[in-house]
Amino acid sequence: MTEPGTRRPLFEAIPLDFDQESPEYHFHFLRSKFFRRDDGILLWCAYAPEETAPSTYAIESGDEFWKVQVIYRLDQRRSRKYFVDRLHYWAGIPSLMPYTHQIAYICAYKDNKLFSYVYQRHLVGFKVEGEDLSESEIQLLTPYEMIDSIMENFPQYTRDMIQSAMDTVDYCSRLYCL
Repeated sequence: MTEPGTRRPLFEAIPLDFDQESPEYHFHFLRSKFFRRDDGILLWCAYAPEETAPSTYAIESGDEFWKVQVIYRLDQRRSRKYFVDRLHYWAGIPSLMPYTHQIAYICAYKDNKLFSYVYQRHLVGFKVEGEDLSESEIQLLTPYEMIDSIMENFPQYTRDMIQSAMDTVDYCSRLYCL
């Protein structure tokens, strides 16, 4: 699972084969559990000591309290329209993000590595970021090398799809998450 708008998965993949309550997981320095509701909703919850447990948005399991962190709807796909709208809002404030205009930013996650491409007309930057940031790789590519690199790492995207995304850069700011 990934939260729309982020570049990395929030946590390692977890099996969803539990009935109402998952085993306990540890990630992001949190003790976490997932709770399934009958209405197609999955709740990611973090452990909350009893004295700090909120009165709302908390689930009691045994003698422990779990505070709801994220609510997932499993019965329907989530629209990304809100996140695209937010991107266009922030891109419209040049003093906050002066380089978002006329740039294609492409990011994708594969084999525990983050691939980032930034394209601005004839300037292309590429970065592969692994778990250990000291092993990050940064390159400058030509637009043709960028297309080849994307097709090599993410073959589900055709040359025409990538070229079309690059062609729209002159008209609007875009965020592409593969």
